[in-house]
Amino acid sequence: MARRAINPVPESDPRTITAAEVHEWSAHARKPWPSEACTEIATRLTLMRWKGDPPDPPDSPWMPKQEAGPDLWWDFQGATDAANTLLASAPAMLRHWDQMRWAPETRGGYEAIESLRDALVRALPCIEWPFGEYKRQGHRNKPRRSPWHMPAVVIAGIVSSALRADDRRAPSFARDSPATRVLHKALARIGYYVETNTIATYLTRRAAKFRKTT
Repeated sequence: MARRAINPVPESDPRTITAAEVHEWSAHARKPWPSEACTEIATRLTLMRWKGDPPDPPDSPWMPKQEAGPDLWWDFQGATDAANTLLASAPAMLRHWDQMRWAPETRGGYEAIESLRDALVRALPCIEWPFGEYKRQGHRNKPRRSPWHMPAVVIAGIVSSALRADDRRAPSFARDSPATRVLHKALARIGYYVETNTIATYLTRRAAKFRKTT
């Protein structure tokens, strides 16, 4: 989800989210949020991919590097699509390499593709749902995932991490909570306009689902 994860975005960038904004969004909290937490949240929100941003090319200088720190996100949907493509192609690849096992130089192809298929089956839930395991549902029962769902989960993690670093309890994402208000405002800044009730309902259901599957 990172948009720019190497150099800080200059304050002149109209899409820069400032600590003052985060402080204003959380103004009705019982206890004011620390300036350090507001700064961290603002910095990490600015680095997120905004709605409508094109994917970064592999050679882009804005692609996240290992030394960039913990804000390393990947193209969740792209990685999931790639894994599903490989899994769908596995039967045909196995049929091909099964015919090639007679020759010593191509004998290992079948085992390699078989190992890849088995590894992808185990890894796919982690690729597709990186913030917690979930039980797959039938096509008819599977809830539709909205484009704002993944950014909301990422932002909720950013807010929780910043506040807990200040020795606070994990924030509540109830309908009227400061954290949900901040999440609502942050989603709007990056292009997703969602009501606070909808955000709170989604995060509550997701948290309950996560507890049942872990």
